[in-house]
Amino acid sequence: MGIVRAAVAFTVSILALFSPRVGMAQALVSAIPNVAGTPVVNPVTHRAWFSHGGQDLVLVVAGASVVTRIAMPATPGPMAFNTALNRIYNAVYDSNYSLAVIDGNTNTVRLIYAAQMTGPLVVSERTNRVYGRSTRVSGQVVAYDASDNRSTLSLPYGICDMALNDRTNQLFVSHCATNEGASVVDLDSGAVTTVPFPGATAAGPVVVNTTTNRAYVASRNGTTELLVIDGSTKASRVLRLLDTSTSVPSLAVSSANNRVYVAWGTRIVTLDGNTDSVVAVTNAPGDVSNLRVDGATNRVYGLAGPVRLIALNANGAIVSTLGLPFSARTMDLDSATQRIYVAGDGAALIDASASAAPSGPDYQGMWWGSPAGRESGWGVDIAQQGNVWFATWFTYDENGEPTWFVMPHGDRTSGDAFSGTLYKTTGPDYSASPWDPSRVTVQEVGTLSFRFSDADNGTMEAVVNGTRITKPITRQVFALPVPTCETAADPGIENFTDLFWNPSQSGWGLFLTHQGNIVFTVWYTYLNGKPVWYVASNVTKDPSRSGGRLNLYSGTLYRTSGTPYSLPWNPSRMNTVSVGVVTLDFYDDLPTFSWELAGASGQNSLRREAFGNPRTYCHN
Repeated sequence: MGIVRAAVAFTVSILALFSPRVGMAQALVSAIPNVAGTPVVNPVTHRAWFSHGGQDLVLVVAGASVVTRIAMPATPGPMAFNTALNRIYNAVYDSNYSLAVIDGNTNTVRLIYAAQMTGPLVVSERTNRVYGRSTRVSGQVVAYDASDNRSTLSLPYGICDMALNDRTNQLFVSHCATNEGASVVDLDSGAVTTVPFPGATAAGPVVVNTTTNRAYVASRNGTTELLVIDGSTKASRVLRLLDTSTSVPSLAVSSANNRVYVAWGTRIVTLDGNTDSVVAVTNAPGDVSNLRVDGATNRVYGLAGPVRLIALNANGAIVSTLGLPFSARTMDLDSATQRIYVAGDGAALIDASASAAPSGPDYQGMWWGSPAGRESGWGVDIAQQGNVWFATWFTYDENGEPTWFVMPHGDRTSGDAFSGTLYKTTGPDYSASPWDPSRVTVQEVGTLSFRFSDADNGTMEAVVNGTRITKPITRQVFALPVPTCETAADPGIENFTDLFWNPSQSGWGLFLTHQGNIVFTVWYTYLNGKPVWYVASNVTKDPSRSGGRLNLYSGTLYRTSGTPYSLPWNPSRMNTVSVGVVTLDFYDDLPTFSWELAGASGQNSLRREAFGNPRTYCHN
């Protein structure tokens, strides 16, 4: 086995008990508790409205606080604002696809029963009409005016997406199937012009530059093309941008600088709307969705994978990446306040106008006794997110058996010194099925402190039940290249050094340290109700089963015994026994952890654990 070194992937039963902060330095991120659904921002009141389908509610959020809960007559769906009348339209999912109209002044709801319409919804501030897709007739647009009068428009094909130019009172509609293209509806006259989309496998999202009156339709399901439509002349052209892609496209346009931003998968194309020339093709750290343009700052925001928010400058270069404290699926932007609302497994407010404080050295990774190798067999692993630390000390109990202690929330005390309360936990055996997180118990045993002389050397001091242990420590190196870990850097699939867990099984986890083609794995779990750790020091990459977004690593699992933490280190007491095998099968940065140990086996889907901001990610 060679050197034993490890780390921690603990749990939210611990995190919930000790309430670690979810907030960037200088309050960039604020969690919005008890909120889910899709956010839509009212650009006049600057409040975000969330369709909370699970509870038949619409939640109104000001800043990071829920200020109003509006009971809906059925499951709420797509929303759109009529800011001139302070009305909110919500296409509810009852049996007749009714349209709920919310008075923004009184928060009262009235129902246009059996409207037979659903999203996408768009609102004309010029005529105070709301438009949506008919659920009864394919290719039909349903409209209601301010007095609830209903009208319809017939198009030749089914409706995929819609965009409205209020300045010209034109509706641009993309059609979903192959060779159906898009339609331009002149709402003043009712005239419909259908524009072909030759070469496209199917049409996807549509956006319109309200200044130039040009609409853009992105292809989907195979090709990577852009249909450009001049709303005045109805002339069109097709721009072939990349090779094929099966990813769902995301599309946005900036009227301020006449730039178009379209993403297929991880690739973002920035287009000059004046010349139709490609300004840049940018590779993002994950599949891009929900592109939004802030015309005031010439910034573009989007989700890149489930746990990252990216910001691009006007030329399409990624200027910042923010790790999110949960998996996000939707977002919306309030340009006037530079606030971004994201939602998915949770909800959060991001203040894009703030900036994080300059960061010093990042200490995430695996540490052991200094000088290197002198006390091989114990160690401490540190996960750092902003100024919050999560550390696990893997060592040996009074009988020399493996045990571990955890500091789930350490704070910076001064300069490069950190400290927090130390705990011992117990829980169900690793082989328990089902694994019950309610059986995890937590006992405070002392404190754990760190101070560092530079980025690679420091001192650890632990107090356990009154016994003080002081150890010089140094960063562990076992393969090359050694990654660089940085706050608010891009998470990606090139390095997996981090804390991993299963949110539904809070109480155990993995800490992975990735150097070269080796992912050093420490499994923190329980046996006979006591904390125990197992180590796989040589989990290596299988090139035949890796490539692109897929990476597979496997190796032997060991159990060790050694010197009790309260005694001077004695290397002759170290003993290492092979007890099983582990496999880490990554898709992007989401691993499936498979294990065989002592005649039992199991499999768990894991993710990086978020407990603070900005997140830390490591790069080769």
